[in-house]
Amino acid sequence: MDDRQAPCRARRLRAHVDRGQGRQGAGACRQDGLRRLRRDRALEQQLRPQRLGRDRRGARKLRRDCPGRRPPLGEWAEPLDLLARLRGRQPMRIAIVTAALLTAMPAAAQIAPPLPQAARINSYDVLIRRIDHYVDPSKKPAIVAALQADRTRLLAIGDEAAFVKALNGVLLDASGDKHLSVFRKGPQPPEADREEANFGIAHAAIDGDGIGRLTLRGFSNHPDSRAAVDAAMAKLAPARALIVDLRDNGGGGEVSFRRLLGHFFARETAITAIEWRECAPPPADRLDACTHVAPRLERRATDQPAQPAFAAKPVYVLVSARSFSAAEAFAYELQAHARATVIGERTPGGGNPSAGMDLESELVVIMPIGRMRPAVGSGWEGVGVTPDIPAPADEAMARATALARR
Repeated sequence: MDDRQAPCRARRLRAHVDRGQGRQGAGACRQDGLRRLRRDRALEQQLRPQRLGRDRRGARKLRRDCPGRRPPLGEWAEPLDLLARLRGRQPMRIAIVTAALLTAMPAAAQIAPPLPQAARINSYDVLIRRIDHYVDPSKKPAIVAALQADRTRLLAIGDEAAFVKALNGVLLDASGDKHLSVFRKGPQPPEADREEANFGIAHAAIDGDGIGRLTLRGFSNHPDSRAAVDAAMAKLAPARALIVDLRDNGGGGEVSFRRLLGHFFARETAITAIEWRECAPPPADRLDACTHVAPRLERRATDQPAQPAFAAKPVYVLVSARSFSAAEAFAYELQAHARATVIGERTPGGGNPSAGMDLESELVVIMPIGRMRPAVGSGWEGVGVTPDIPAPADEAMARATALARR
């Protein structure tokens, strides 16, 4: 037996994660940072099932001390399993976070029992440490100070949904970042990542007037969503104009987002790049764990199909105050490249790429860890997408239909 295996075997933690499709075993080595938590044996027993992949340092330590074992995906991947992309030895990251996850907490709370107070307290303290990852270090002191100042008040809230709502209010007030928020993991992936929901494609049809209508509830990171997008666009290709309805689209993943964009350009087109914040060394479980190093720029482009369906025909995109993150990005790219007319309400302005980080419980924080670097224009973070034709959300379809019939 490899000598490196012995200490690993002695320190191995067995755990199980319910991913909604059965129980799957996962093992991980304990880190030195867990020694503090061992002092409270009751808390240790409550949190043990969730403590799988403590952080990137834990994953690297597992690879080093336990040859042949895969790092657990519990912490970095499980909250946003199908929305994340693994970048080598980097954490699971997502370019766009779906707002559907952020609003799913009450439903999840009805299914799962509320967190014990000890677990909630620990999650709150972990959240404060996680703020070290936030993309803008200049805002970290204010965010941490706000969390510390409101700690007693927030932890005294008995109802879990009310606690999460109040906590998110503090985070938003301190950061001004609509992505930075906490939610409770739901029992299944978001609608846009499920095949039975057609990967977020709710409607695709050509009306009697020859106008195509495509309604998207979210964007998917599932690899099969590319085929679903192509099938929908092939069905819509004969239309003389297309209306894309994103009024209830809360965002989502890269795969269907980039593929759908590709259907509106004749050739591969550069879109917004992402400047990822990098940490060295990988963050451990302490407050000042992340030292900034040179950021990494990821250049992105449309995912071109063999035959784009709407490379030249008129396109209208409907948005509302509910259109968030990837939905905003989609409207922004088509507007900035003069490929669509945007109709509706100004969008919320969520543009910072984010990652899901666990809080050592069923709670997860969406942590912005990158900045958008638009290929055209100045972006939408904090300001939203301004429609070419402002209209109340419930009137946007009628306005677009009238224009498409001309």
